[in-house]
Amino acid sequence: MSKKNLLVVCSHPDDEVLGCGATLSKFNKIYNIHCLYLTNGGTNRPNSAIKKNIKSIKRVKKIIGINQTYNGGLPDNEIDKVSLLSVVKIIENIVKKVKPELIFTHTNKDLNIDHQICNKALITACRPTNTNNFLKKIFFFEILSSTEWNFKSDKFSPEIFVKISNLHLKAKIKAMKQYSAELKKFPHPRSLSNIENLAKIRGSHVGFHYAEAFELGYEKIH
Repeated sequence: MSKKNLLVVCSHPDDEVLGCGATLSKFNKIYNIHCLYLTNGGTNRPNSAIKKNIKSIKRVKKIIGINQTYNGGLPDNEIDKVSLLSVVKIIENIVKKVKPELIFTHTNKDLNIDHQICNKALITACRPTNTNNFLKKIFFFEILSSTEWNFKSDKFSPEIFVKISNLHLKAKIKAMKQYSAELKKFPHPRSLSNIENLAKIRGSHVGFHYAEAFELGYEKIH
């Protein structure tokens, strides 16, 4: 049986790892995995940092099993300066090309404005019409140091828990090490220790050792 396609739509390189890296490591056996980064994560950084990010993406692809990546070319942490329609069209074009059965993207509960717009644009681009009947499910992921820091918003409330093994968690941590500039020291949320801690917490919610958790955007049952 040929593999179906899975698409991750995220704002920055490292979001794919923080949000669903272990799940991708697990799912690469059953899906062809594609990833759209709306920005290169370095618009407001030196060119050397942007080049480093590109090299990091290549290493991450091999570690967690991403088959193909795309870049939307939008300004890092300034997607709000671009029309929503422009963002929607970027996502629509990739969705039409990939024809994913499953999409992962940001929750709208995040503090980061790029994450919020990514969620809104994705939902708009993926309205459940006859033209995208290939798409069955959309899952929203959380991002350490963004989701939990939006203190005044509605809170991230997952309904989907994907059981991950120690091997999948190690792949996520190894992949995140490639984005070393984004990592912080414990007790910062975006530390290697807290990546593991979150996996333990989400797992404990449903009787697993480790899990990644997601909100359900929508699911179409044919």
